[in-house]
Amino acid sequence: MINLALPNWASSQGRISVNFRDDSLPFGDYDSYLAYQARCKIKQRLGLALDAYCR
Repeated sequence: MINLALPNWASSQGRISVNFRDDSLPFGDYDSYLAYQARCKIKQRLGLALDAYCR
């Protein structure tokens, strides 16, 4: 679950857009995410192909 804090502006004074990725991530928790991103950085330095989730 993700909680977002958004301003409660009147629609006559402003607009807001929130964009979400609609695909699931290949990891279950934050530690797995960090390990995955570390592997992405290593792959990038070695010139290997990156996965879709490498940013």
